[in-house]
Amino acid sequence: MIKEIVKKDAEAIYLLLTKRNTLTIGELREITEYQELYLSLVLGWLAKEGRVYLDIEDELSVAPVQKAV
Repeated sequence: MIKEIVKKDAEAIYLLLTKRNTLTIGELREITEYQELYLSLVLGWLAKEGRVYLDIEDELSVAPVQKAV
């Protein structure tokens, strides 16, 4: 059951990232209102699937991986 919920939320965040390109963890928390631990779980799901790129500069940011056409 939890797997399906995480998968659904991961898809929603991925769609958001494709529209906005790059967001910080703070921005994602503000938009989704997810707790930090749950957001980490969802982002881990997307990272495992190779669908997001995590970058650490001043703050951790997330961007969708662009698929080759």
